[in-house]
Amino acid sequence: MKTAAMTAVYRSRTVSGLFALVALVAGVLAMTPRSVAAQTPAKAPTAIGISVPASAQLGQSILLQARLVDARGTGIPGVDVQFTSPATFLNTSGDMVIADAMTDSHGVAAAQYEVRRTGKLTVNAVFAGSDRYAPAKTSAPLAVSGDRQLYVQDAGVKIPGLNATSTQQTSGWPHWVLSGWPIAAVLLTVWSLYGVAVFFISQIVGAGEQSGEGVP
Repeated sequence: MKTAAMTAVYRSRTVSGLFALVALVAGVLAMTPRSVAAQTPAKAPTAIGISVPASAQLGQSILLQARLVDARGTGIPGVDVQFTSPATFLNTSGDMVIADAMTDSHGVAAAQYEVRRTGKLTVNAVFAGSDRYAPAKTSAPLAVSGDRQLYVQDAGVKIPGLNATSTQQTSGWPHWVLSGWPIAAVLLTVWSLYGVAVFFISQIVGAGEQSGEGVP
């Protein structure tokens, strides 16, 4: 009788222990996401504004400005802001970085950009975010007109002193030494010697032919 009673009590305790263990595991699993979320603080929200001229000429250098602020409207200093513009290259489209700048004490980032494309462009101001602040992005249109040639091909060979100007270098050598005239003088001397040699060879050949005619 005692053995049966003890066995029943043991089984009851075992079942109760299993239920308690399952409840404990379920409680730990339920609390784990909350603990992880509590350890990862949310990033502070940000807002960014952009200032771009409404229009520009091709090849013109324009000023791009952006201001990054927090939720209270206070400027965020010392962070990088990128200015981008949509572009397509080899059938691949994406945003191309055209300038970047660091925000000052008022949260203002400013950069110069030389316009290289015509048409209606879009300029973006992008803050990628940080460990403390959330990312932000805004856009503004830019109309570019003009047909100015931005690239000039430099064909031919330039020889200093002949078809290109040369300035005196910091080495202190005279201007005439660094110009192309010594090279031209050497070439003229070489060609003169070559002409003299040809002349004497022709004289020797002519003399030989004459002396050969007098021999029977």
